[in-house]
Amino acid sequence: MRGPLKIAMIAPPWLPVPPVGYGGIENVLQVLVPALMDLGAHVELFTVNESTMKASKKHTLFRSGQYRHITEPLYSALPIITSQTLFALNSIRRVGDFDIIHSHNGFIDPLAAAYSDDLPPL
Repeated sequence: MRGPLKIAMIAPPWLPVPPVGYGGIENVLQVLVPALMDLGAHVELFTVNESTMKASKKHTLFRSGQYRHITEPLYSALPIITSQTLFALNSIRRVGDFDIIHSHNGFIDPLAAAYSDDLPPL
């Protein structure tokens, strides 16, 4: 018998979940993750350490949100979001039993996953 759907939820590294104040994607995650868990899914959230939202499990690379870098030139901001993505995808690969990856990092996550044929669907 198969267990619950196992979802890797990748949040951007800019703000905690839930955000303090405005955070569009983070507010979506604040609603989406608990709703999926209420439906019986096992949801592991890849986020920043200061996130307080309940998930089946949390994985963190950055201690706090990296928002102070979001408006920097692309050559300075891109390594932050790329690091978050690679951290998440490498963790997902290492565990090896996720059914689906739900990414919220724009073009970066699908681009990285395109070169990883051993990952679940994104």
